[in-house]
Amino acid sequence: MTSLRPTPHWLQPPPLPHEHGAWAMLVIPLVLGLCAAWPPGASSVLLAAAMVLLFFSRYAALPAALRLAAGRTPPEGFVRRRVLWTAIELAGSLACFAAALRLAAPAARPATIAATLATVALGGAHTVLVFAGRDRTWWGEVIGMAGLASAAPLLQAAAGRPLDGRAAGVGLLALAYFASSLAWVRAFRMISKGNGGAAAACVAAHGAIALGVVVLWRLEWIPALAAAAMLPPLARTAWGLRFPPRNLLALGWREMTVAVLFATIAGAALVS
Repeated sequence: MTSLRPTPHWLQPPPLPHEHGAWAMLVIPLVLGLCAAWPPGASSVLLAAAMVLLFFSRYAALPAALRLAAGRTPPEGFVRRRVLWTAIELAGSLACFAAALRLAAPAARPATIAATLATVALGGAHTVLVFAGRDRTWWGEVIGMAGLASAAPLLQAAAGRPLDGRAAGVGLLALAYFASSLAWVRAFRMISKGNGGAAAACVAAHGAIALGVVVLWRLEWIPALAAAAMLPPLARTAWGLRFPPRNLLALGWREMTVAVLFATIAGAALVS
């Protein structure tokens, strides 16, 4: 019996992100956007698929592009594999976007295009910062997180919802969660290295985040229960400062639990 030939390495998809934070920042705005647009319709679902494929294409392209930009010689077949899958995933993303725009109500198309351009602009700005080596600055992180959070109002626009304060509020709520996670994880790492001021900076950051969420609620951009979805992240930070996780694995499990709680509470609030 003839054995099947193994798939050539360069035809195999690149590995997916293994960091839980990357998946949370991709999925949470999509979940909140679909819930806020409930029932979302085919156009919003297709745009969610387009965002996932765009995320994958960027993840496939950046390692190869950064190696080439730095003048480093990549392993054999590395660039060819990355270029192939970047093209496949980018083509899939564009196809989903075109189908979503075609299925959207005519009145919803201008807002959908405007929201898409905002998302692409933020993502492009963050990519430039990656090549400049500034993506790990706090403002570089905020731009990247804002690009992902902007998917929430985008999905609402595709469902025919206006791009108003309520649409922006959902995206800002996702951004508030991302900022909380970033502030806590950075504080944990700095505290582990003996930086005594990291805890105070983390508390100050969470005070500002909580205030911002209260303002969103008072403006009626998000419902009260959606604002309450930030209680698990705030509790996680208070607990973590008092009882720090043993290691990065324990930290990751705590973050996963908080992400699920946040998305579940906020999603339920936005659907109702």
